[in-house]
Amino acid sequence: MRYFFDVFIDGNLVPDNEGKEFETLEAVQREAIQCALELKHEFPREGTAAIGNIVEVSREDGRRVFALPIHRHQCGLETAP
Repeated sequence: MRYFFDVFIDGNLVPDNEGKEFETLEAVQREAIQCALELKHEFPREGTAAIGNIVEVSREDGRRVFALPIHRHQCGLETAP
């Protein structure tokens, strides 16, 4: 299945128009964590909250799978309801 990794920085959308194919949700989670880890280095050391800074993963059918806040010091999954 194809998954899309849209990035929201300070509430502004940077869409993933291509997406990537993954066979398992675990592989999708690893990719999202890697993306967040790379992006978190773009933010200041202190004071950058997850609000407005996230990687949002959705399936090719548009269903949101989970969102991953981009923190300076940690990354954790927030699953969709």
